[in-house]
Amino acid sequence: MGWSNFYGLSVWFPEYIKLLKSEEYNRHANVTVEDVFQHRSFNNTTLDNIKFVRAIFNNVTFSKTLINHVLFVNSSISDCLFSDVRSSKTFFKYCHVARNTFIDTDIYDYRFQDCEMIDNKFHALAPGCTLDFDYNIHYREVFQENLIGQLTMIPGTLITSLLMDKLGRVRIMSVSMALSSISAFFIWFLNSKIGVIVFEAIFNFIFISGWNALDIASTEAFPTHIRTTAYGFLSAASRIAGVLGSLCFGQFIYSSRAIPMLATSVVLMIGAIVSLKLKETKDNLL
Repeated sequence: MGWSNFYGLSVWFPEYIKLLKSEEYNRHANVTVEDVFQHRSFNNTTLDNIKFVRAIFNNVTFSKTLINHVLFVNSSISDCLFSDVRSSKTFFKYCHVARNTFIDTDIYDYRFQDCEMIDNKFHALAPGCTLDFDYNIHYREVFQENLIGQLTMIPGTLITSLLMDKLGRVRIMSVSMALSSISAFFIWFLNSKIGVIVFEAIFNFIFISGWNALDIASTEAFPTHIRTTAYGFLSAASRIAGVLGSLCFGQFIYSSRAIPMLATSVVLMIGAIVSLKLKETKDNLL
């Protein structure tokens, strides 16, 4: 069960960071109300994080323009030219869209939601994938942020290896899970990117000790003739639990932080208590 929480949190951390960034980005959106754009040209430019409300666009040219996270609401777009335009997370909602020409763009039908469409012309729409990729997701940042949390498992593993024979497998396992369970309550206070990264690093550092202890104990607990089978079965079970945990925690992104906090804390505390019932294996003859 502990593996389901670990793998689940490994999905939840980067997704939650992405959510925090998205919320901050949306808070800084530029909102314009009832602006009028006539005989204007947007050439070789970027329209980013803008919300047009009841705006009027008449005889406006958009050429070689990137339209990123732009929302047109209850607006009128007429006699405009969209040429060589690329868009991301851009939508027209409840708009009057009439007599416009779209040439070499990726403004597909799904971007127009509950709009009045009159005599618009679409030519040479961008071929290929029609999925709406978010240009704000920078995968380099995602990997770097996740890497910090993963790197802390290296010193955690080294320290565990030094203490494994002195303290014993069961003691390390139970202490690691208990501390991880207690630390899970700090999920409630994670409201910044830095906070999430620091917490992930600390949590992984603590939890990896219990993981390593369980790996060793599960190997030593079985007689030689069934050891590989037993360990393989436990590994398969942990991977299945990891998949289920990833799926479940993926659904917790937009819910209250109390759900992953309580789920992680309760499961790990149960694991800490149950592990005390295990037989110490450090003196077993292999």
